[in-house]
Amino acid sequence: MNTNAEGLLIQGYPRTLHQAEEFTKMFGRYDLVLLFDFDEEFCYKKLLEQEVQSNRLDGHDAAIKRRLQLFKSETLPAIHHLDKDKKLMHLPREGHKEDIFDDIITIIDVCFFGKDPESLNSDISGLSEQTSAAQSTQDSSSVVPSTDAGRKPGLPEAPIVFIMGAPESGRGSQCLTLAKKMPKAVLLSMGAILRQNLTNQDLPKEKLTALTEVLNNGELAAHDLVIDSLLSQVKLHESADAYIVEGFPRTSEQLEDFNEQIGGLHMAVMLDRKTEGNPITPNHKTELYASKTLEVAKHLDNHNKLRVIDTSGKTTDEVQSNLYNTISELLPNLDPVETSPDTQPEVVEEPVTAEVAYTTGEVAVSPSKTADNTGSGKEESDVSKEVSEISKQETEASKEVSEISKQETEASKEVSEISKQETEASKEVSELSKQETETSKEVSEISKQETETSKEVSELSKQETETSKEVSELSKQETEATDLEKEAAEEMAELKGKKVVFVVGGPGCGKGTQCAKIVEKYGFCHLSSGDLLREEVQSGSERGKELNAIMESGALVSMDVVLTLLKEAMIKNKAANGFLIDGYPRELNQGVRFESEIVPPACVLYFEVPDDVMVERLLSRAKTSGRVDDNEETIKKRLKTFHDHCDKVLEHYEAKSLLCKIDARGSVDDIFGEVVKKLDATN
Repeated sequence: MNTNAEGLLIQGYPRTLHQAEEFTKMFGRYDLVLLFDFDEEFCYKKLLEQEVQSNRLDGHDAAIKRRLQLFKSETLPAIHHLDKDKKLMHLPREGHKEDIFDDIITIIDVCFFGKDPESLNSDISGLSEQTSAAQSTQDSSSVVPSTDAGRKPGLPEAPIVFIMGAPESGRGSQCLTLAKKMPKAVLLSMGAILRQNLTNQDLPKEKLTALTEVLNNGELAAHDLVIDSLLSQVKLHESADAYIVEGFPRTSEQLEDFNEQIGGLHMAVMLDRKTEGNPITPNHKTELYASKTLEVAKHLDNHNKLRVIDTSGKTTDEVQSNLYNTISELLPNLDPVETSPDTQPEVVEEPVTAEVAYTTGEVAVSPSKTADNTGSGKEESDVSKEVSEISKQETEASKEVSEISKQETEASKEVSEISKQETEASKEVSELSKQETETSKEVSEISKQETETSKEVSELSKQETETSKEVSELSKQETEATDLEKEAAEEMAELKGKKVVFVVGGPGCGKGTQCAKIVEKYGFCHLSSGDLLREEVQSGSERGKELNAIMESGALVSMDVVLTLLKEAMIKNKAANGFLIDGYPRELNQGVRFESEIVPPACVLYFEVPDDVMVERLLSRAKTSGRVDDNEETIKKRLKTFHDHCDKVLEHYEAKSLLCKIDARGSVDDIFGEVVKKLDATN
């Protein structure tokens, strides 16, 4: 905290109308807004020159145009909003750096140190009007507490009751007695808390010295120290059913701090004693009470947030009875309720079958044919009639010649028939020869088919041999995989005894810095899921290319990939005393799988920082980091993604009493002191 500074100069803020409204709501006022008003072409050229010199990832043409477009669409509305209060100063569009710086000095001298703008020879428009606006803001020293808007997000919801009273009202002893009767309520005594800061030496040396002097002299402690101490105690006792805060608030400023940073006051109880006949001893404390604390009581009473218990003439026991009855009426019920979910998996399998069939057949043919023929004669006549007989014989001979001729004709016919049969037989022989030729061709084709079949059988045999080799190779690979699984199981068994600490926090919360200090002190191996992812991206592997696309979109990398990278890194560094798993888990399932597949964590460190602080840190880091995800658009996506998933993770480990919350807005050493306490408590 820069409490000793003369003033605060906030560069590059606000960038959106929402930021401007939130700043006004949270801090109440601002005194001056300086606008460097240059045209778009000039800004574009300057950004290109910076890209050549710095090699920024967002220095390319498309990114520069996108940044200028965001300025016009998001930042200009914020500037118009701020201009309504007449506190906006436009610096000239042209001129050297020295001239522009002189103009800035002139504006500051006039607005904050009362110098005459006419004597400074400045041509800055609106300077006189700005002077009166700034000076009127500075002259307003009284603080009127803002309206209590309820408990701030992320803080415990238990009711808060203030116990107020004069320095000699006995409120301290009354609250101690009340705490014994109401064990479910946590008593927070501001005096004891501030003295505990001195005992624990939790503050920087200069703050400890100032606090010691304040307590010795009866003065009021610094506002930021008081509210920060109260806020840390509320967070520390987050499971409390109620908070009873004694000795607070003492001033309107303290009440304003409470409304802005905690909020949700249930009621204030004032122990009031009439002074007639028994006046309070006047001293510095009573003067502070009369001038400061009573104003707070009036403000609370005006807002129906004050109960008064008159302690005049009453014994200690009577006052305690009244106080107990009042608190019991205000806090009648303090019991919490808790629930939990359940899920089940399912698996389905299906078989496959097939079958084959074939047929055969044959044909046969046979021919046949036969043939036959016969003849007759005649006898001689009587001798007695020789002439007649001879004539008759001649006639008979002529008949015989005719018969022979007839027989010859028949024989010729038979020869012709035989010749015809021979021709038919020759045709049949030729047909048979043709059939034999066809049969020979068929036999040759069958032989050829048998040869092809033999080749196919040989190829199938070769394929079976190759399949057998593949089966053998697969068997070998399975054996090797089994050996690797055994080896991995042995290595995982060695990790079971190692202490594992999850480190969770939004981007820019400073967990990387704290992890480095933890490694130095405890000898742990620091494994950042983000660093492992970026190393994989830089390796140029296919997995790295896929991860790069996911990271640029601002989405979360898959659970399997992150878990695999963590396993590999832990086995590689198994000789370490323990492991810091930075940025993990980002989803509840990641943590559950890590516990079941590797080892349960000893504790979960959660570094809490408001979003606007993380954005500012990351944008500052982007100037030198060169990281692809350090730009405002991606940062907002990362913050949204973180909040969408982180709440369930925190609830899970808080239910298991493993969550250790760390307020990460202080100095590095202060934060580390809290970390050491949490880690030592887990041994």
